Amino acid sequence: MSDKPVAFLVTALIVGPMCAVCILGPAVVAGTLAGWFGWMGDFSASEIVAIFVAVAALVLGLTRRHRARTVDAVADDAGPPR
Repeated sequence: MSDKPVAFLVTALIVGPMCAVCILGPAVVAGTLAGWFGWMGDFSASEIVAIFVAVAALVLGLTRRHRARTVDAVADDAGPPR
């Protein structure tokens, strides 16, 4: 029974930083890019948010379009049902 608390702590030490990187990584990158673009372009905060929302919508639309094409291609390769 003595190694169970140690295993829990070791797992927490390994998984905790991985979760922090996965969750906070995109927010840190977006915040850094927003700050840089705002500084270089002399934009206000609302303009930066509008630009990033537009870019996110563009990426989301392209991703959905690509996914729909992939699903259609797989369905076409399957052939008619028997």
